[in-house]
Amino acid sequence: MSKENTIIFGDIVSGNTDLFGDPIEETTEDTKVEKESSEKKEETVIKDEEEEEVTSEEKVTATPTEESSEEDDNEDLFGDALTEEERVEQAEKESDSKTGKIDYLQRVKDLVNDGVFYNFEELDELESLTKEEYEEIRKQQLDAIKDDLKDEVLSDLSTDEKEFLEYKKSGGNLEAYTKSFLNKQRVQNFDISTDNGKKAVVFEYYTKVNGYTPERAHKMIVMLEKGMELEDEAEMLYERLNKYAEQQHQEVLLRQQEYIESIQQAERDYRESVKNNLKESGVDTKNTNKILKTLTERDERGFTPIDKAFLALRNDPAKSKFLYDILMDFDTFKKSIEKDKQSETALNTIKKIKFKEKRQTSDVAENKNNNIIQL
Repeated sequence: MSKENTIIFGDIVSGNTDLFGDPIEETTEDTKVEKESSEKKEETVIKDEEEEEVTSEEKVTATPTEESSEEDDNEDLFGDALTEEERVEQAEKESDSKTGKIDYLQRVKDLVNDGVFYNFEELDELESLTKEEYEEIRKQQLDAIKDDLKDEVLSDLSTDEKEFLEYKKSGGNLEAYTKSFLNKQRVQNFDISTDNGKKAVVFEYYTKVNGYTPERAHKMIVMLEKGMELEDEAEMLYERLNKYAEQQHQEVLLRQQEYIESIQQAERDYRESVKNNLKESGVDTKNTNKILKTLTERDERGFTPIDKAFLALRNDPAKSKFLYDILMDFDTFKKSIEKDKQSETALNTIKKIKFKEKRQTSDVAENKNNNIIQL
């Protein structure tokens, strides 16, 4: 709290006033009795009013009005609102129920006819679709729908609102953005048609841009007033001050853009490094693309498939030891895997043993006779 506010509140408390500035009444025995009796009457009135409110509330609850039923309908309406993903899933089930089986091409045709999917030229040329091909079409359709919805929403927003949403989506520092944006708005709202507005603009520019001390800025304003130059100075500095505030705001946006670009470049470098490593390891192109997609392709929330797999593994208590061994003691885990492989290889080798030649029958009979003689 500033000194001025402290003094103001101090003046209010001092003297015969309470915290809200109302005069404090001097109390006598008579006034106390009158006050107590009036308070009892007020309590009685309040209780009666509360009882009336309760009974009226019970009546309303027992017999809902048309207005309340309309609100319930609206709640149901919005509660049943489907996302685009859910609409597609529902349409897929309806299509499969018609055919009695999963026919991916028929699915696409049904969803196009129902207005869930966009029509496309190649549809008439298709004879059949595999699951993988259908999933790719499905993904493209959902992306197109989301982009159109985004454009539709953004078209109704102001430039500042679009800017804020884009900044927030990129994960920018909202505190820095809000500070620079509100400062820009504050400067724009200076009213230089008034003397106080002129002085405020000049003072703001001298202290914030020129770096003058408040004392020096005040002296300069007094000199301008004496020389009848305050109005001209204020008009000139108002334009400069707005440009300065806008420049500061753009710097906040630029820093975030540079950060995003650095992240994107790091991801490209990582992707290229993984690709080269897989190539050197002899991994074929198909599996390389599959691994790259799993490691680098992000969804709307910024998660890659490998992120989701890790989270699922981490949230499974039964696999906690397995996860710990992989991440925290990988060398030991690798050795145990290699040892298990060696044991499995040895066992398979034993199972596949073949005798080089069978013993001769005459030799077996002779040994048997010798054993009998010895007995």
